[in-house]
Formats: sequence, structure tokens, C-alpha cells
Amino acid sequence: MSMLLHPTFIAPFIRIGDWLQHESAPGSCMFKHTHGQTLWEMADGDAAFNEIVNDGMASDSLFVMDILVREHGEVFKGIGSLVDVAGGNGTAAKAIARAFPEVKCSVMELAHVVQDAADRGGGDGGVEVEFVAGDMFESVPPADAVFLKNELIFK
Repeated sequence: MSMLLHPTFIAPFIRIGDWLQHESAPGSCMFKHTHGQTLWEMADGDAAFNEIVNDGMASDSLFVMDILVREHGEVFKGIGSLVDVAGGNGTAAKAIARAFPEVKCSVMELAHVVQDAADRGGGDGGVEVEFVAGDMFESVPPADAVFLKNELIFK
């Protein structure tokens, strides 16, 4: 809730009328229209905001992954490797690795997020995932499966 109710997240919705009337290119982002930069650019330049975003995304992952693994875990059976693209601090990948230890999980994220994860430590109760810095629009590391949790929402 801290992320969703943060003034930085609310401001674009307060100005939605302005955004809708703005003659911008297709695909224009409300967040960028309001703040002059994307969510990810802002998080990259503001450590406190970055922490709020990462904590919010991790909370969402804890909730969603518990249900996904419990209700639809069969989708991960038979997979040897998985890359969680834009996987933040690795909460989702760690949940998969914990439930399916035979799956080698990695997280591909922007460099500042990978550095933050490294500073906090990549392991979680004996569950290790590999962090790879990169840009999903340039390339994605090879794996048997690619996991995309929120990429279409926050583009």
C-alpha cells in the first residue's frame, strides 16, 4: 500500500484529464507525462523511491506467487531453468526456486536493481537465485522458460 498510495504514484491519476487531452505519441505514459521521466528512471535516480517500489513489488510477489505455486504449480514441472525478466529483488524467482528446487532460477533486471539485490544479499533462507544485469528490450538470457509477471502493466 505504501507504493500505491505514495504521492508520486497518485499524481498521474490526479492529472489524468490533462494527460488524456495531451496530444502525445501513441503509448505515451501517464507517469512520464506527469513527472518528466518513467517510473524506472525515477527509481534509478532516487534511492528512497526505489526502495518503496521494490518493497511494493516484493509484497505483490509474495501474495501472487503463493497462490500461483499452490494453485498452478504444474506449469513449472519439467522446467530446468527459468529467467524472471524484470524480476526486481527476486521474490517471485525465489518462491519458484523454493517450491521447485530442481529449477535453476535467475532474475534479469536493470543494473541498479541488481546492485541493490547484491547489497542486500541474493539468498533467502537457503534459496539462491542468480541476478543478471540487463535490458529486456536488448536481450534476455537463455532459459527453458521466461517468466513475465508485471512487464505489460508497468511498461
